[in-house]
Amino acid sequence: MSVAWGAEPDRAADMGSVVEVRGAGDGAYLIELVFYQPVSLLPEAAGARYDAEPDGAGVFCDPMPSAVVLDRLRERAWVRCLEAIDVAAAAAEFRMLLKDRRIRAAEHPALEQAVTYAQRRPLAASYGFERVRVPCDMSPLNAAAFGVWGLRRHEAASDVSALVM
Repeated sequence: MSVAWGAEPDRAADMGSVVEVRGAGDGAYLIELVFYQPVSLLPEAAGARYDAEPDGAGVFCDPMPSAVVLDRLRERAWVRCLEAIDVAAAAAEFRMLLKDRRIRAAEHPALEQAVTYAQRRPLAASYGFERVRVPCDMSPLNAAAFGVWGLRRHEAASDVSALVM
């Protein structure tokens, strides 16, 4: 079973989130906020998770908010930086999966709060999750969305039956 991680600092670059995502085998995804601590520790935390499962799909992040730790993160793990259209797709897919009850999350107050206060913001002719005009830290939700997006792409690329010759 594959695993992927989503990572994101909060908007003030004080706290950082790393969410681990695994397929549940029934079309659902299991997510767990495995790191929610000072952002300076994020690269080492993500790197340790990545080292523990080197066959994982990698660490997925938005490069703009992650700029403060991006170079150090790249030294520790295989990092996939999402483009604006990917961030929009990740938010839309996560919202769809959540509505379809295909997201199962380990309890964590920061993640629960982010999901509760989630709002849309325009992005790339679609939307992403608002990071600024919300009363809480949205990094856990964005990290979760990026990890799910990354794992879904990894699963699709790994599915031999999906290849067309």
